[in-house]
Amino acid sequence: MFDLEGWNPKAFPPETEGKRRLERLSASGLEQELRAMRDDEDGPFASSVFTVQDVVDELRKRLKVTINRQQIEELFTALGDRPLDKRPMVRGKRLRLWVWRDHERIEAMTAKQLAGLYNPIAAIADAQAEGRRDVA
Repeated sequence: MFDLEGWNPKAFPPETEGKRRLERLSASGLEQELRAMRDDEDGPFASSVFTVQDVVDELRKRLKVTINRQQIEELFTALGDRPLDKRPMVRGKRLRLWVWRDHERIEAMTAKQLAGLYNPIAAIADAQAEGRRDVA
């Protein structure tokens, strides 16, 4: 006999490791690969900031499927990622960066610092070309 006192059949199921595992296993191949890249800090997720296009390109290469930006942005939002308001210039292009970890620290950075975090080699080359010493 089981004690069912306090049990509510309409309540949401408890958050357990088993439930999280089931959710991960039932995710699409796209979401599973995206989560694996994040867990391993691989590809675009080696840095705290990335562009949607970087992730789309990496997923297309890995999965060999057609992926659209909207699909990816919806996954990012569901995972707690968010776009940054500042849009740094890297190699003459203004980028829309997303952040996936260390949100508060990264959102406090300047556009130049974000450019260096996103692509340090390009940021240094741009600074040297402009005669600046603010990026190292």
